[in-house]
Amino acid sequence: MDISFKVTLKNRYGLHVRPATTIAATASQFKSAITVANSRGEQADARYPMELLVLAAMRGEELTITVGDGDTAAASALRELFDSSFGGIE
Repeated sequence: MDISFKVTLKNRYGLHVRPATTIAATASQFKSAITVANSRGEQADARYPMELLVLAAMRGEELTITVGDGDTAAASALRELFDSSFGGIE
């Protein structure tokens, strides 16, 4: 069963290269499929920073993260990453 949850981008410049790379590095640690969808319904594979950048997500935008196979560890890691604003990356 997939796990889906919503997060809001808090960092000043939205989803730019550094946070996209951080998301991809985190997602790559897990075997499950992980997608990120923007408010317009566009989706990206979380393992690929360039796909994440195409979402053009700005500060305050709500994103939907979907983690396959009920991978609670991956879901927790990604939720924590967004909650911490990618470790303080502006």
